[in-house]
Amino acid sequence: MKYPNCVLFGHSLILNKEKIEERLYCLLEKVIQSGVKEFVVGRRGDFDILGLRILRRLRNKFEDIKISVVFNSLTPFRKEGLELSDVEVYYKDVETLVFTFDNVYYKNIIIETNKRLVDSCDLVVCYVDECKKRSGALKAVTYAKKCNKEIINIYKKEDDPYYGLTEEEKEQEYKKFINKK
Repeated sequence: MKYPNCVLFGHSLILNKEKIEERLYCLLEKVIQSGVKEFVVGRRGDFDILGLRILRRLRNKFEDIKISVVFNSLTPFRKEGLELSDVEVYYKDVETLVFTFDNVYYKNIIIETNKRLVDSCDLVVCYVDECKKRSGALKAVTYAKKCNKEIINIYKKEDDPYYGLTEEEKEQEYKKFINKK
Protein backbone atom coordinates (compact mmCIF):
# COMPACT_ATOMS: atom_id res chain seq x y z
CA MET A 1 0.00 0.00 0.00
CA LYS A 2 1.33 3.46 -0.90
CA TYR A 3 0.99 6.55 1.22
CA PRO A 4 1.55 10.06 -0.12
CA ASN A 5 2.97 11.35 3.15
CA CYS A 6 3.97 10.34 6.63
CA VAL A 7 4.15 12.14 9.95
CA LEU A 8 6.35 11.07 12.85
CA PHE A 9 5.69 11.77 16.50
CA GLY A 10 6.40 10.18 19.82
CA HIS A 11 7.41 10.65 23.41
CA SER A 12 9.66 13.54 24.28
CA LEU A 13 11.86 11.36 26.48
CA ILE A 14 13.38 8.11 25.21
CA LEU A 15 15.82 6.22 27.41
CA ASN A 16 17.04 3.48 25.03
CA LYS A 17 17.74 5.62 21.97
CA GLU A 18 20.19 3.20 20.31
CA LYS A 19 17.68 0.35 20.32
CA ILE A 20 14.91 2.61 19.03
CA GLU A 21 17.12 4.17 16.37
CA GLU A 22 17.82 0.86 14.62
CA ARG A 23 14.14 -0.11 14.74
CA LEU A 24 13.02 3.26 13.35
CA TYR A 25 15.69 3.27 10.63
CA CYS A 26 14.60 -0.15 9.33
CA LEU A 27 10.94 0.82 9.39
CA LEU A 28 11.43 4.16 7.61
CA GLU A 29 13.56 2.49 4.97
CA LYS A 30 10.68 0.08 4.25
CA VAL A 31 8.17 2.93 4.27
CA ILE A 32 10.24 4.80 1.68
CA GLN A 33 10.57 1.67 -0.43
CA SER A 34 6.76 1.34 -0.34
CA GLY A 35 6.43 4.72 -2.03
CA VAL A 36 6.36 7.37 0.69
CA LYS A 37 8.33 10.43 -0.38
CA GLU A 38 7.21 13.14 2.06
CA PHE A 39 7.87 13.14 5.79
CA VAL A 40 6.92 15.63 8.46
CA VAL A 41 8.53 15.61 11.89
CA GLY A 42 8.44 17.83 14.93
CA ARG A 43 11.52 19.21 16.61
CA ARG A 44 10.92 19.22 20.35
CA GLY A 45 11.36 15.75 21.81
CA ASP A 46 13.79 12.87 21.64
CA PHE A 47 11.70 10.97 19.09
CA ASP A 48 11.44 14.04 16.84
CA ILE A 49 15.19 14.61 16.93
CA LEU A 50 15.87 10.92 16.35
CA GLY A 51 13.41 10.80 13.44
CA LEU A 52 14.97 13.83 11.76
CA ARG A 53 18.47 12.39 12.14
CA ILE A 54 17.38 9.09 10.59
CA LEU A 55 15.52 10.77 7.73
CA ARG A 56 18.61 12.82 6.94
CA ARG A 57 20.65 9.61 6.81
CA LEU A 58 18.06 7.93 4.60
CA ARG A 59 18.04 10.89 2.22
CA ASN A 60 21.62 9.92 1.31
CA LYS A 61 20.23 6.63 0.03
CA PHE A 62 16.85 7.91 -1.25
CA GLU A 63 17.56 11.37 -2.66
CA ASP A 64 13.97 12.07 -3.69
CA ILE A 65 12.44 12.14 -0.20
CA LYS A 66 11.23 15.45 1.19
CA ILE A 67 11.65 16.23 4.88
CA SER A 68 9.68 18.97 6.62
CA VAL A 69 10.15 20.11 10.19
CA VAL A 70 7.28 21.69 12.09
CA PHE A 71 7.74 24.72 14.27
CA ASN A 72 5.03 25.97 16.57
CA SER A 73 7.27 28.46 18.30
CA LEU A 74 10.88 29.56 18.06
CA THR A 75 11.77 28.23 21.51
CA PRO A 76 13.23 26.17 23.00
CA PHE A 77 16.22 25.04 20.97
CA ARG A 78 18.36 24.10 23.95
CA LYS A 79 17.55 20.39 23.60
CA GLU A 80 19.34 20.37 20.25
CA GLY A 81 22.13 22.54 21.65
CA LEU A 82 21.17 25.43 19.34
CA GLU A 83 21.04 29.14 19.79
CA LEU A 84 18.42 31.04 17.84
CA SER A 85 21.10 32.21 15.37
CA ASP A 86 21.99 28.57 14.60
CA VAL A 87 18.46 27.53 13.66
CA GLU A 88 18.63 28.66 10.05
CA VAL A 89 21.87 26.74 9.52
CA TYR A 90 20.70 23.58 11.33
CA TYR A 91 17.47 23.33 9.32
CA LYS A 92 18.77 24.59 5.96
CA ASP A 93 18.51 21.16 4.33
CA VAL A 94 14.81 20.64 5.16
CA GLU A 95 11.54 22.41 4.54
CA THR A 96 10.08 24.19 7.53
CA LEU A 97 6.42 24.56 8.44
CA VAL A 98 5.33 27.13 10.98
CA PHE A 99 2.04 26.55 12.75
CA THR A 100 0.50 29.47 14.58
CA PHE A 101 -2.45 29.28 16.90
CA ASP A 102 -4.85 31.97 18.04
CA ASN A 103 -6.66 31.55 21.32
CA VAL A 104 -4.96 28.25 22.23
CA TYR A 105 -3.63 27.79 25.75
CA TYR A 106 0.16 27.40 25.49
CA LYS A 107 0.14 23.91 27.06
CA ASN A 108 -2.22 22.72 24.31
CA ILE A 109 -0.16 23.98 21.38
CA ILE A 110 1.71 20.68 20.92
CA ILE A 111 -1.59 18.77 21.01
CA GLU A 112 -3.07 21.10 18.39
CA THR A 113 0.11 20.82 16.30
CA ASN A 114 -0.15 17.03 16.36
CA LYS A 115 -3.81 17.22 15.31
CA ARG A 116 -2.88 19.35 12.29
CA LEU A 117 -0.16 16.88 11.40
CA VAL A 118 -2.54 13.93 11.65
CA ASP A 119 -5.11 15.76 9.51
CA SER A 120 -2.52 16.32 6.79
CA CYS A 121 -1.08 12.82 6.58
CA ASP A 122 -1.95 9.35 5.42
CA LEU A 123 0.47 7.40 7.60
CA VAL A 124 1.55 7.94 11.22
CA VAL A 125 4.81 6.45 12.43
CA CYS A 126 5.08 6.85 16.16
CA TYR A 127 6.75 5.79 19.36
CA VAL A 128 3.98 5.82 21.95
CA ASP A 129 3.45 3.82 25.11
CA GLU A 130 -0.33 3.46 25.06
CA CYS A 131 -0.34 2.62 28.78
CA LYS A 132 0.77 6.11 29.75
CA LYS A 133 -2.07 8.16 31.10
CA ARG A 134 -0.72 11.67 30.54
CA SER A 135 0.96 11.93 27.17
CA GLY A 136 0.56 14.35 24.30
CA ALA A 137 1.84 11.66 21.95
CA LEU A 138 -0.86 9.29 23.19
CA LYS A 139 -3.49 11.97 22.58
CA ALA A 140 -2.20 12.30 19.02
CA VAL A 141 -2.40 8.52 18.45
CA THR A 142 -5.93 8.48 19.85
CA TYR A 143 -6.86 11.31 17.48
CA ALA A 144 -5.23 9.50 14.53
CA LYS A 145 -7.28 6.39 15.33
CA LYS A 146 -10.48 8.48 15.35
CA CYS A 147 -9.47 9.83 11.94
CA ASN A 148 -8.89 6.27 10.65
CA LYS A 149 -5.23 6.92 9.81
CA GLU A 150 -2.81 4.10 9.23
CA ILE A 151 -0.62 3.93 12.35
CA ILE A 152 2.66 2.11 12.88
CA ASN A 153 3.74 2.28 16.49
CA ILE A 154 7.28 1.05 17.10
CA TYR A 155 7.02 1.18 20.88
CA LYS A 156 7.55 -2.14 22.66
CA LYS A 157 6.81 -2.70 26.32
CA GLU A 158 10.35 -4.04 26.68
CA ASP A 159 11.60 -0.49 25.99
CA ASP A 160 10.45 0.57 29.45
CA PRO A 161 13.52 0.49 31.74
CA TYR A 162 11.25 -0.92 34.47
CA TYR A 163 9.94 -3.76 32.30
CA GLY A 164 9.81 -7.02 34.24
CA LEU A 165 10.42 -5.43 37.64
CA THR A 166 8.07 -5.87 40.55
CA GLU A 167 6.36 -2.79 41.98
CA GLU A 168 8.83 -2.86 44.87
CA GLU A 169 11.81 -3.00 42.50
CA LYS A 170 10.35 -0.14 40.46
CA GLU A 171 10.01 1.94 43.61
CA GLN A 172 13.65 1.23 44.56
CA GLU A 173 14.86 2.22 41.08
CA TYR A 174 12.77 5.38 41.19
CA LYS A 175 14.28 6.32 44.57
CA LYS A 176 17.80 5.79 43.16
CA PHE A 177 16.93 8.02 40.23
CA ILE A 178 15.55 10.78 42.46
CA ASN A 179 18.57 10.65 44.77
CA LYS A 180 20.96 11.17 41.81
CA LYS A 181 19.45 14.59 41.10
